[in-house]
Amino acid sequence: MPNGEKKKKPNDIKDLRDPSALDVGPFGKANAFLDNFVSGWIYMTAIEELIAQEESIRKIIEEYKKMDNPEVQSLIAPLEAELEKVDEKWELACQMFGIDA
Repeated sequence: MPNGEKKKKPNDIKDLRDPSALDVGPFGKANAFLDNFVSGWIYMTAIEELIAQEESIRKIIEEYKKMDNPEVQSLIAPLEAELEKVDEKWELACQMFGIDA
């Protein structure tokens, strides 16, 4: 190398960590554990939120169907559309982890 310049590796350019350099010793896989733990926690939180949204929308729809007011009945269609959006989010969450829904 001219003038003692260091050749840049692709990880140096993109500021990415090199996992092979960190996976050394008895605690070498600790970074992978942390990454997996955090991603699992985020996924769990998202699933809990989807469950809460779906239950809430379904309860509202059931209550509205029991009412005789036509104005309230007109609100059911937008709620069912919102429920379809929640179903799309479920499909996306299942695809992320390769789960057949």
